[in-house]
Amino acid sequence: MTVSQNPGPQSGRTDAISLDIFKAGRKLTVINCYNPPKHELAINLGNKNILTKTLLAGDLNAKSPAWGYDATDSSGQKVQEILNTTNLFCMQNKHSPPTLLHTGNGSLSRPDLTLISADQEGKTTIKVLEDVGSDHRSIEITIALAEARGVATKRPKKWSYTKADWPAYGAAVDPPCRVS
Repeated sequence: MTVSQNPGPQSGRTDAISLDIFKAGRKLTVINCYNPPKHELAINLGNKNILTKTLLAGDLNAKSPAWGYDATDSSGQKVQEILNTTNLFCMQNKHSPPTLLHTGNGSLSRPDLTLISADQEGKTTIKVLEDVGSDHRSIEITIALAEARGVATKRPKKWSYTKADWPAYGAAVDPPCRVS
């Protein structure tokens, strides 16, 4: 999987990093994003519609009524497009605890989103943590990865075509045709 890497937040573009985490022989792809306020989210997941063992999270600054905003902005439309064209879904909704206290007006919002692939549904939980001294509250994401130890892996069958009895095979599948 490739995630487009754009210049950092000071340039007004989305900053994203992708890393693969391995635990007990299992891989989880984690994509962390920062999208500055009032800028359109610019992330490219490639041409993948089906993602597995994938977590995309960060301060996306994407507004949508689906997670508690009054209206949808261009970044919210991009997130909705990702949700509608892949098997990722958003863990937050309009009833989730807010993650940002706007210091200027005291309002609360949810600019921090967590998107997970469908195969992680039921294995992933999120919890908004108490104030950590920032205007953003951290989100603790827990994913239960199955242990691979002691589990026999199923190997695909391989056939040695050089050991085949081709004359016997031919006689079995291609009996001579007789026309009467």
